[in-house]
Amino acid sequence: MKNFRIFDDEIGFLEELSPINLLTGANNSGKSSLIKSLQMLKNSIKENQYPFDLDLNQQEHLLGDFENVLFNKESKDVEISLPFTFMGIKSLYISLSFTIPNSKSTYKAKLRGVKVIDQVDNVAIFSFLYRDATEGEKLTYNQEFNAELQEFNEKKKSNSEKQEDIFSHSAFWFPPFENPLTGYIEWSIKLDKLKIYLSDLLKFYKLYLENKSKWVALEKMDDRVKELFFIPSLLIKSFKNDIDIITWTDFVENKIGTENEITGKENVGERDFDAEDYFFPPYEIEDILYSRVLKILRNNLIWKNDEDDDTTYSVIENCFKNSWKGLIQRISTIEYISNIKEENSRIYNAAANTPFINLLKDYNSFGYIHSNFIDKYLKAFEIGKQIEVDYRPKYQLISVSITTLEGSKRELVDFGYGIKQLILILIQISVLSEKNKRTEHDHDEDGEFMRDYYLPSLLLVEEPETNLHPKWQSLLAEMFSEANKKFNIQFIIETHSEYLIRKFQTLVAQKAIDSKSIKIFYLRSLKKVTAEKKQIEGFYIQEDGSIDYNIFDDGFFDVNDKLELSLLNIQRDKFLNDFFTLKESKEEGEIKIVELQSKIDDYINKLDVSVYNQIITQRFDPLKITSISVEYLVSGQFLLHNIDNTGDFSPVILQYGRTIENEIKEIFHTISTAKKWMLGEMQGSLEKKILGTTTLPTCSNAQLTNLMVALTNTFSNPVNLRIDLLEYLRTERNSAGHSGLTKTKQEALDYIQKASEFLDRWIIEKTT
Repeated sequence: MKNFRIFDDEIGFLEELSPINLLTGANNSGKSSLIKSLQMLKNSIKENQYPFDLDLNQQEHLLGDFENVLFNKESKDVEISLPFTFMGIKSLYISLSFTIPNSKSTYKAKLRGVKVIDQVDNVAIFSFLYRDATEGEKLTYNQEFNAELQEFNEKKKSNSEKQEDIFSHSAFWFPPFENPLTGYIEWSIKLDKLKIYLSDLLKFYKLYLENKSKWVALEKMDDRVKELFFIPSLLIKSFKNDIDIITWTDFVENKIGTENEITGKENVGERDFDAEDYFFPPYEIEDILYSRVLKILRNNLIWKNDEDDDTTYSVIENCFKNSWKGLIQRISTIEYISNIKEENSRIYNAAANTPFINLLKDYNSFGYIHSNFIDKYLKAFEIGKQIEVDYRPKYQLISVSITTLEGSKRELVDFGYGIKQLILILIQISVLSEKNKRTEHDHDEDGEFMRDYYLPSLLLVEEPETNLHPKWQSLLAEMFSEANKKFNIQFIIETHSEYLIRKFQTLVAQKAIDSKSIKIFYLRSLKKVTAEKKQIEGFYIQEDGSIDYNIFDDGFFDVNDKLELSLLNIQRDKFLNDFFTLKESKEEGEIKIVELQSKIDDYINKLDVSVYNQIITQRFDPLKITSISVEYLVSGQFLLHNIDNTGDFSPVILQYGRTIENEIKEIFHTISTAKKWMLGEMQGSLEKKILGTTTLPTCSNAQLTNLMVALTNTFSNPVNLRIDLLEYLRTERNSAGHSGLTKTKQEALDYIQKASEFLDRWIIEKTT
């Protein structure tokens, strides 16, 4: 997008969108400009109108006229780029140039340029640009026409003097057609790029024809070959029928030729604007541009295929028309949910042609009261059980009510602002899914069946977190993610919610959604743009859930983080001070170790350490160790990452040592649950039975016998357990609780390494 509100006419905004897109940043940074540009596009599409103007007459977006929209008031051009999957090729997009005409009405911009660009190298495969003819060009054209007319008149006079009979050839001569020049369409086609793509597509198409009867439904095929540079279903649907391989091959190898590029210039004259019928309005420049695009493709890329009625059609022209049709259909699926502007009312005027009323009518028309998706999230957000829209056409009245969890009915107006907004989002998602639901025939190894799938759609959502509790703000991420996966709805969400963003990070880290499915766009005001900081920073959440917080300016994440970090530092420093005081004041022994561990628990239980859970569950199999052990390890990782590098890392060692002790106790509790087992005695008993000797006290002989039975029942080969590490693990753990001794970070890391070696073998040998 170029020359639109905050985006300039040189660089503008050009980014590839993901299934879910989060727009965030400071106020007045351009987030609403993106949302409003797509609203404008949706409002500009008229049924079966090819091409289309940019039309601001519908003021849902409150953009005003184009004088209010232009970034550079001196330039009257606006450029918008959109996905354009010509023959299914993913990397292509179409750049449409619109010009605001010199007239009193500045609410429309007219199409003047069409480019199909490959984002791989930013080269235009097709380019068609209209421009007005200069006065000099018009003069030259008139001189050439007059010369041609004069030549015609002289020939006609000469032949009439010869008194040729009425059936002679010259008697049927017609004067040259007068069509005063108004402009040109300058065009170019990159044959070399087109040839490469068509050659690669041909290889796939041959396989498709050979295996056509065996292949699954086209949309399912798309999912299985996502790594391809094209979308198979869109390629197949680009054609009217099966393409003849011989003519395709001939076109690629012979008819395209060896030139890298062909160019040309088409005249546009006054007579070209004449309508075909007296009752129709004259053509506009954009009408002529679109028709000439098709004509140029048809006449210069001569690849024809037979139709079923013994006629032929231009393949490239047809593919372009289908791609344009797909573009229009895609734009027409855009829907927008804004902050509610409807007046609070228990009954609404159904005659009002507003997005809110139209949405309620759509919901009612589908009879979609019992949507599983709506029911699920109504309950998840603790709103109610179902939504009911009561539309009475006879009286042109419409109302909305919710069945609460208790079973009573509550009208929409009685809910708070945030919940009201959330209910409308749920309704819109359900309506979009129902509108775009399709059913097709499919088959698998079990036989044939009918399958539902969903055409792509796009939903723009403005600040869905408004007036919602942080818990519900987080839950929004799950709702949007499920709607995207289940209903093929693409989302562009304008948000300031840190909770929403962090929840998406968590979902990515948990592998609930793919990292490439979420893209964050951080927009900054022009005043803050520097050589290092761009106006728009687009980035993905990393697979581990992390994002580069350095991208964000001061005042976004850091405001809350600084407050949170300040509180965390106060809590941490108090804990470390209390831990040190207890460590110095108590006598050495197991009781002191237990009290120190209890002090760690009191501190950890007040914090959210869930982000460290992934580190542990990726490192160790959580099914092979107890949940308590996992908690100790998680807290150990938290302490490792949050104690100052120069601080005492004894708490880290205590938590990892505690894990070892807890795992061993699980075995000894099978011998006796009443006895209070100490680590030293358990170590001595294990050394006695597995290593054959020990210097530590052991349990009784009968208990030793039962111990060996327990080890044999629990481990595939008990002698492989790393019992030899227990002496180091126990003594280091004990020294971590000694007064006057502190542990460095490196000592903690060394301890973690040994503890991990012990646990790795413990888990490998474990059979239950």
